[in-house]
Amino acid sequence: MIFTIGERMRLFSALQALGGVTPFPTRANFVAFRVANAKRVFDDLHAAGILIRDITAAVPDALRVSIGTTEQNDRFLEALRHAIR
Repeated sequence: MIFTIGERMRLFSALQALGGVTPFPTRANFVAFRVANAKRVFDDLHAAGILIRDITAAVPDALRVSIGTTEQNDRFLEALRHAIR
C-alpha cells in the first residue's frame, strides 16, 4: 500500500511535468489524465505494449493508467513521451 502511494505521487508529478498532459488529482490506484489526441495516444501506447484504459466516453480526451511498479511506470512514461510528440 505504501509503495503504491509513493508511486502514485511520483507518477502524478511526472505527468504534471509533461507538456500537453493534465493529470487529475487522485487517491485511487490509478491516475486519469487529459491529453490531446487521446485516441491516437491510446493506440500508440497499446502498440508499444502499454495497456491503459480509454475513458473518453466518460471524460473527453482522458485516459487512465493503473499504478504499477517503478519499472512499469517508467516504461509507461517513456512510451507516453514518444506518443505525445
